[in-house]
Amino acid sequence: MARTAALILALSLAALPVRAEQLLSCADIDGSGFTWDKESKSLKRVGFIPMSFTVKVVSKTERLIDLPTWGRSNLYICQELPRGIIGCTWKDAPAVYPFLFNGDRYERVGNASQHVGGDPDLSVAYGRCLKF
Repeated sequence: MARTAALILALSLAALPVRAEQLLSCADIDGSGFTWDKESKSLKRVGFIPMSFTVKVVSKTERLIDLPTWGRSNLYICQELPRGIIGCTWKDAPAVYPFLFNGDRYERVGNASQHVGGDPDLSVAYGRCLKF
């Protein structure tokens, strides 16, 4: 009985929204994407390479997200959306790498397509974050 109560408490705490000045360790679980093939001039579905990264919750409206491909933390501006979801956009380019957080789960989108000057073209990943 005590083990069951401890497990329920641990799972409840893991699903609580994060508070300011917390550090999260996040890892992709699954995802997919497309890239522009210059030779055939068409889209190709690409394989998924999971990514791990850290998120520092600075305040209710700001998070520092450190993706390994960037080599530095980037400031994200966040707002609470319906159903307790936190939507965050990169301050320097809001449409490029948005994140949605819901408890310990997240969704991230890479939208720096070849059509607007970047690579990979389009990707989406889902994952989980754990508190340090």
